[in-house]
Formats: sequence, structure tokens, C-alpha cells
Amino acid sequence: MPTFDDTFQCNTTLNIVIVANPISSQAFKFEIEATNHNQYTDAVKVTVKNKSINANESAALRAFYEIDKEFRDAINGFSNSAQNLSSSRYSPSHKTNTYSTNADNSCNNHPSVIFKPTAEKDVLRELTKNLARTIVTRGWNDVYEEVRFNGAGVQISADAGGADISWEYNNLDSFVKKSYGGTDNKLIYKVLFVGNASASGERELDFRFELDKAASRVDGFPLSTFMGGGGHPVDLTQSAVSNCLLKNIESIAQETIFNGGGTGSGETGGNFEPDTIIGTGVCIKRTKYTPCSTTMDGVRQCTENSIQTKC
Repeated sequence: MPTFDDTFQCNTTLNIVIVANPISSQAFKFEIEATNHNQYTDAVKVTVKNKSINANESAALRAFYEIDKEFRDAINGFSNSAQNLSSSRYSPSHKTNTYSTNADNSCNNHPSVIFKPTAEKDVLRELTKNLARTIVTRGWNDVYEEVRFNGAGVQISADAGGADISWEYNNLDSFVKKSYGGTDNKLIYKVLFVGNASASGERELDFRFELDKAASRVDGFPLSTFMGGGGHPVDLTQSAVSNCLLKNIESIAQETIFNGGGTGSGETGGNFEPDTIIGTGVCIKRTKYTPCSTTMDGVRQCTENSIQTKC
């Protein structure tokens, strides 16, 4: 704890902040100064002053408004286009205990394919290409890359004076959807744009995505049901789920344990207390798996999950 002999000396910091609303094309500029109150305390004194937006900053703002409008128009156009939204229509075969072992790739047209390690990149490449296609202005990258720009927002430079403005935003979230034949099977991604631009029109812009697990659906369940982690398995012993959900989970299974009716070939045997009582002598299978998804910052996040089904 400081004594009366202790003194504090903090360097004064000064930042210029512009708060802009691209929907209404309104902007406000503030000068924010922070320092300690006096030498006997480390408490911060903050002073905020209104400032006028100069010509270079106005030019950068106009570029930002134009880019933001292109982005939001693209989102709206994308969301209203069934062609951009839909994958091949999938008609699930619902089962309560097992899945078929067809050798075809029909289960790639089911949202649970996202559990597979490389599947999300394919989904994001498709979304990026289709979004960029709806914007006629050059400078929007149509190739998805996990990490292209570090940090958030878009850096806009004004000509003839070089006002460099970094925009980090926003509270107005935008979303795109990849549909798999109906409302019960869809992947929802939050999307924003990042990159560099100039007031003269030069652009190098990318889309950045993050999976909304709560809004996405697989066989009618929130995707977070199967990607949310937690210590207890998801009980599907009495639920109607598709063959493809089970098949795609099995494809990344780390461990499969049987109880009450023996073990399957090549699987791990063992005993556990089922989370549901469905009758004596009924074989129950518990499958452990770890799906991953990519955050806005390009970081892969993985969660340990498990499901419980009839054998």
C-alpha cells in the first residue's frame, strides 16, 4: 500500500477518436487526454474535447461509408438469393439407433459435415466467393484466407495529407447463411470486413467469419448442442436424428464405448452408467469427439463432446 512518501508520475496520453455511424453517415470527433490527477495518486484523470473533422478525415469517412454500404448491400443481396444460400437439397433419413454405411458422399451435404477438420474451410471459401461475386466494385478478395490481416476493422488512408484512420467496429452484426435444404439444417456465420483502403478508391478487403453455433441448426437441434463442450453426453437414445449426423460424428470419433450389450469390432469396450434408462439389456454406445471452428481472429477453437445412442 502506498505511503505519503510515494509519488506517481504518469505520461500524458492523447488519442483522437472518431465515432461514425455508416447507416446515417454521421460522425463525431473527440480528443481524449488521460493523465494521473496528481503525484500522490495513480487515479486517472480523463478529459474529452469535441473536435472538428478535417478535410482528409472527411474523405476517409466517405470511403468508409461507401465500403460499408457495399458490404451491407452484398449481405442483403446474398441473404435474398436462394442460389447463394443453398447447398444440394438433403432429405435426411431419421434413425434413433444407427446409421447407414453408404460409401457415397451425400453426407457432405449435411451441416454436420462442419465437424470434419477441413470442412469449414470449404464452407468459408464458398461463402467468400459468393459474397464477393455480389459486389461489382474491385478490391474485394474472393479467396478465403484464415489470417490475411492482423487486428480488426479496416485501415483507410486519405490522399494529399495522409490521414490514417483505423476503423474497429461494429455493434450492427451481419450474418450469412448456408442452407442444407430446410430450416432444420443450416449454418449461420457472423461476417464483417477487414483490410486496407484509400479515399482514392484503392482497396484490399477481405471477409472474416465466425460460426454462430446457437443460431445454426442440425436436424433441428442448435449446433451448440454438439459443439458446446461440457461433461455430460448428449442423449440421443430416444431422439430422431439423421444418419448423416451420426456418420459425420463417427468420422472424427476419438473413442467409442459400448455398455449393456457388448462391444463392436475395433471399438473400445468398457462400462459406464448411461444417462438415461431405456430398458434392461439394451446396448448403449457413447461416442467421444472434438470438433473445431474458427474465430474472427483466425484462431481454431475446439471442444470435447460426446453423444449417447443405441448401438
